[in-house]
Amino acid sequence: MDSRQWRASARISESRSWFRRMSNLSRFRQITLLSADAGNKQPAF
Repeated sequence: MDSRQWRASARISESRSWFRRMSNLSRFRQITLLSADAGNKQPAF
């Protein structure tokens, strides 16, 4: 495997982990927004 192929595969895995991180962030933000919304409404349970 030459350095060009290695660099390309490294970039691909990097972008993949970045996408995973961004999706995790957006999911976390959704959860915090939902819980904050629920806290403001003061649910019955």
